[in-house]
Amino acid sequence: MSRPIFIVLLGLLPFLTRAQSFEIGATGGLAFYSGDLSRDWTSYLEDAGPSGGLFLRMRISNALSVRAGLAYARVAGNEARAAGTLDNGLFFYSPIGETSLMGEWRMFNLYLGNVRVSPYVAFGAAGFYFDPRLTLDGLEIRLRPLGTEGQGLAGYPAPYSPFQLSVPVGGGLHFALNDRWGLGVELIGRRSQTDYLDDVSAQDVGYWDILLSRGALAAYISNPTISPDIAPNNLVYQRGGIFTDWYYTAGLALSYRMFGKISSGKSDVPCYKF
Repeated sequence: MSRPIFIVLLGLLPFLTRAQSFEIGATGGLAFYSGDLSRDWTSYLEDAGPSGGLFLRMRISNALSVRAGLAYARVAGNEARAAGTLDNGLFFYSPIGETSLMGEWRMFNLYLGNVRVSPYVAFGAAGFYFDPRLTLDGLEIRLRPLGTEGQGLAGYPAPYSPFQLSVPVGGGLHFALNDRWGLGVELIGRRSQTDYLDDVSAQDVGYWDILLSRGALAAYISNPTISPDIAPNNLVYQRGGIFTDWYYTAGLALSYRMFGKISSGKSDVPCYKF
């Protein structure tokens, strides 16, 4: 069992004996990236990718639930479409695998009276794996092993880890379709704890350091606007700025109550305790 999944399961233990009901569900929609290579809503939409996942929701009270989930997303960014960025011709895409644990606070008791829709907010913590790449001349190239900003060389930072943490926050509307099925429309943003989601940071990069130590491919991808034929010996540049990388998912969350009490306090099936 991977460490992030084990940590999520461990975090669920205090809630299991207090849960009033359990739901399983699935999410689906679009994923967006915000960072050095994409910082306006137009580019977010143009570079959107698919997202989906599975979750287990435990209702602790009428208002509060705890949700554990596994999710996949594909994010992308292209500097050519990002207003106000440096013009180095950079772009990327990355698959993301995420394990999360979030709390959900719902404003209304959906099953009390005629209430069938409620706003909710979500917040929590997540661990994720990412692997930035690009496609060049029909070939898929993984960026982290290239060390495009000198990672691992003397005087440069160590290679960044593909396993990182993020802070999810967001919300949406939850609809009670009937006593068992529910549907959420939600937007969840994650503030990642790395500036390398896009393989780009504010690090000063020496062009010849990359060319001589990492090779011509790494040097070209590091800054496609530079040619070794005209690059001065002391050429230094920044590929990005000091911007925190975010990724978002927007879409639907369909849930099914397996067993437990509904929010009105009634129960048509046994409420199991552990």
